Amino acid sequence: MLSFEINEFGKRLGLPGLELDENDRVSLEFDGVGSISLEVQRHDFGSELLLVFAKVLEVEEMKKFASLLERVNWRTNLPFAMSVACFRNQLILTARFAEEAVSAVVLENALRLMLDELARA
Repeated sequence: MLSFEINEFGKRLGLPGLELDENDRVSLEFDGVGSISLEVQRHDFGSELLLVFAKVLEVEEMKKFASLLERVNWRTNLPFAMSVACFRNQLILTARFAEEAVSAVVLENALRLMLDELARA
């Protein structure tokens, strides 16, 4: 199921054949945009897919982090839970999905929302 949906997500990005490696991860770097990572996390109660978007910020762009912290929280009624972090000079947005909730459309919409929120910051 996850493999199929990740492959379909890859097709939506223009990357047919996208698949996880032997460690259940895949990372993509897009020039001028940032990086996207997908990682399956297996637990006793099931599996989750972690979607991570990261972008290097210049010093003058660090205000975007503060803006995202204000916008991306439980009060904003986003379609899914999203987390924001900043590590060194990298802005990081993450979303977690239960395996049964993962589809190519869900992943595409999550990535679009992350990019939209970053553009609004």
